[in-house]
Amino acid sequence: MKESIYFFMPNTHFLIRIALLTVAFFSALPAMAVENPVETPPAAAAPAEESPAVETPEQMLLKLQEESAATAQKLQDVSERYEALAKQSATVVSIVAERDKFRDMFEKTKAEKDFLMQENVRMNRSGSVGWFMAGGAVFFAGWLAGRVSAGRRRFYR
Repeated sequence: MKESIYFFMPNTHFLIRIALLTVAFFSALPAMAVENPVETPPAAAAPAEESPAVETPEQMLLKLQEESAATAQKLQDVSERYEALAKQSATVVSIVAERDKFRDMFEKTKAEKDFLMQENVRMNRSGSVGWFMAGGAVFFAGWLAGRVSAGRRRFYR
């Protein structure tokens, strides 16, 4: 039964979403409406005390001087931060150069270590062969001495 519904109405979920969005839009529409687009003049004239005070030129000058001082302070702060960053960037450049130098030294040292490790393995093998040959020579000399001395003993018996 479920398959037959989807067969006849494949976009049912799409239609339901459209219906929900339409309902949400029209329910929010009254909240978006402007109540009174034309301003109406106030019924009674406001007293002079509530009207905004007009600034005198001295007050404007004082206000501008305060803003100028604040701006100068901000400029000084930014300049100090800029100088600190410039010093740090100079040290960063030297640190990067030093890092590159140490990286090269590390690569050279690593290559030398690898060479010495291979040389060590080669020397150990050749040393082992040498000791084996020495042991064989001692064994052969002992055997030969035994044969020679055994032949003399038979002669005297």
